[in-house]
Amino acid sequence: MDQTVLFVDDDAALLDGLRRALHRERFHMFTAGSAVEAMDLLEKQRVDVIVSDDHMPGVSGSDFLAQVRLLYPGVIRMMLTGKASLDSAMQAINEGHIFRYLVKPCAVEELVQAVNQGLGQKRLMDRCRQALLLIRRQSALIEHLKRTQPDLLRAAQQETTWLALTPDQVDTVEELSTLMAAGVDRAEDLLPGSLGT
Repeated sequence: MDQTVLFVDDDAALLDGLRRALHRERFHMFTAGSAVEAMDLLEKQRVDVIVSDDHMPGVSGSDFLAQVRLLYPGVIRMMLTGKASLDSAMQAINEGHIFRYLVKPCAVEELVQAVNQGLGQKRLMDRCRQALLLIRRQSALIEHLKRTQPDLLRAAQQETTWLALTPDQVDTVEELSTLMAAGVDRAEDLLPGSLGT
């Protein structure tokens, strides 16, 4: 499935320039001229990464990304602003849990690198969620077999190695997934090899 990136900015010329500069990238690109327009799009379209301006009429980018975090926690959030300040950076980081904070003018290469890193983080988060779902299903199956077919389970365990996690180990995987959703850099270093591949 193609990955998607949403750019949100009230500067129509900037969005048009981004469309032209990024048309050959491997992600599908959407644009919105306001936070309200972006929220409407998010209701209809799956988005992997959002790159939002901060200073927009109506809802600020910081408030918008904080809202996205609550409604769509799996979306990677980034800020691209021309009026950088410590206060706006702290608000974006603390409330929006942003993955990257970029300052205009931003070189296309730098923006593409940041977006691709965000898309990589999103792929990793999705793999972790899939692995966690598999672990939960396997753990539930093993618990069911312990209750209903203990002899069959013993025989199967003698024949093969089972991926059976204790509740504490499942909690550890869930904590890892939460950290990744918060945008922890190099989260793949925390994953055991069996979960990362």
